[in-house]
Amino acid sequence: TAEDLGRLGSQLDASLFHRFQGDQYRDPIGSLDGLVESTTEVSTLGFSGGDTWQGELFTARHRLSLRLDASRDALAASESPDRARSRAGVMLQEEARLFDQAVLVVPALRLDWTEGFDETWLPSLGLVLSPWPWLRVRGNVQRSYRVPGFDELYLPDQGYQRGNPDLLPERASNFDAG
Repeated sequence: TAEDLGRLGSQLDASLFHRFQGDQYRDPIGSLDGLVESTTEVSTLGFSGGDTWQGELFTARHRLSLRLDASRDALAASESPDRARSRAGVMLQEEARLFDQAVLVVPALRLDWTEGFDETWLPSLGLVLSPWPWLRVRGNVQRSYRVPGFDELYLPDQGYQRGNPDLLPERASNFDAG
């Protein structure tokens, strides 16, 4: 009802972040061609933020969240060309408490995009049933996805370890209950 919509509250948050990783490799023994040395620096600058609205609507408690994140990765390495890529994601999630809070349903949908890879939709669904105060049954199902990091793709050849620019993203499905 209009009165229920008027009771919906909002909670906005945002953050900026920077991550830096520096690696230096020096082979103390050397190789046939001489001493092997390399440095690799990966820097990420990003933003994360979202808004959450909560309140009662149609006799149920609702919590609707919208999240956005974006970042830019940069790689500088002594043994390979500099590289950079952008990433972005958006997620929409609903939490609905029904039947006097005996049922909690949490559907969500996320879109992930990373430059150089296809965009991917990641759905998930959670369910909690509490028929009595002493019993709680839970279940979740979700898809997950992870693109390779710059070190996995472009780590300079150090004789025992090297990057693989042909790596594909990891994809998985998860089911759990308890």
